[in-house]
Order: sequence, then structure tokens, then C-alpha cells
Amino acid sequence: MGGRFIYIPEPQSEERGQQAGKLHKVEEVAELWGVSPRTIRREIQAGRLGCVKVGRCVRVSDAQIAAYVEGGYREGQE
Repeated sequence: MGGRFIYIPEPQSEERGQQAGKLHKVEEVAELWGVSPRTIRREIQAGRLGCVKVGRCVRVSDAQIAAYVEGGYREGQE
């Protein structure tokens, strides 16, 4: 088959309520936040925004979006 797959283990019982939710394309996240897809890719590359990669496809889950927003990252802050 030749395709690559990432194994995502079944969440533990205490994690079941915190499942990832929907996976969004980079372009969808950019549109949601009113920024360019390039900005989203930079945040992913810098490790500030989590993502899931399946082959060459990059997706961002609802949980990763929430974690980024809750973290309140702002450029220039330490």
C-alpha cells in the first residue's frame, strides 16, 4: 500500500472526555482566526501550535486550538 499512518492510541478512561474533536485544515484555522495560513504554519513550525500529520497532510484538532488559545501566547512575552 505504501501509505504512512500515525498510530493514535485509544484514550484512557479519564481522558475520554478530552478527545481531540474535529480535525481542521491549516486554511480553516487561518480563516477562523483571521490570519494567513502561513502564520498558522509558522506557529506549528515553532512548536507553539500542535498538529497531527498524516503523510503530507497537516491537521489541527479542536483540543490543540483550545490549548493554544488557553496558553495565551503573545509574541515578545517571556
